[in-house]
Amino acid sequence: MPGDLVGVSHSSHFKQRCCVLPTAKVKVYGKHGKYSEATLLFDSGADRSYVSSEFVRKVRPTWISSEQMSYSAFGGSKSSRSTQCNIYDLNLVDVNNEVVCLLAAEVPTICAPLLRPCVPAETLLPIKSVQLADEYERDRKVNVDILIGLDAYWKFVIPS
Repeated sequence: MPGDLVGVSHSSHFKQRCCVLPTAKVKVYGKHGKYSEATLLFDSGADRSYVSSEFVRKVRPTWISSEQMSYSAFGGSKSSRSTQCNIYDLNLVDVNNEVVCLLAAEVPTICAPLLRPCVPAETLLPIKSVQLADEYERDRKVNVDILIGLDAYWKFVIPS
């Protein structure tokens, strides 16, 4: 189910506090039936969904159209000048191996790589019954490949 893609994954620690951002690892099928793993970032502050140019080159999704638009990289404060962006149909695979389609605009970069510290096991204990969509056992660098904006956010967050 689309809602099965949701998990908590990104974190940062400050003294005794832990902040976890909503990210997930998913498989994305390309043109030739081969898949690549992608890291998603759910962003309820974005009006649409985006895919990085690097991931587009890697998976070669189906091109749908082009649109004139402006955007700001995640964490950025300035919008770019209006530019022509390619729109792609991404085929994401959920935990039940069902394909979920997502239309996303190609942008050069979604955000700078994020450093996700290890989340202590005791922090995750209250949600141990939730199937998590990423790993937490070690520190790791996270490169965001796809940003899920409000155009598709609820399709993934609320199970159908």
